[in-house]
Amino acid sequence: AYLVNTSRGPIVDQAALVDALAGGAIAGAGLDVFDEEPLPAASPLWRHPHLTLLPHISADTDPASASLIVARNVRRWRESGQIPQPVVDRQRGY
Repeated sequence: AYLVNTSRGPIVDQAALVDALAGGAIAGAGLDVFDEEPLPAASPLWRHPHLTLLPHISADTDPASASLIVARNVRRWRESGQIPQPVVDRQRGY
């Protein structure tokens, strides 16, 4: 198994992950979120041979299109009290 964590916050017990890697319970992991961010330079995670560390970005943000979305959402909320769009649908899982 290979763990991929691109979430937010301390979802993965990092010490338990390192132990699982050392014991062979898991083959490797790809992480872009850590208990402490930015990940300290002294962290052993930087040097672990079975970890791939990612830059904590899921996608590039285009400032022009992002600013239009933010402006539209502020206007929706101010003018009619409508919630911003798009909204996470927890029933669907995203």
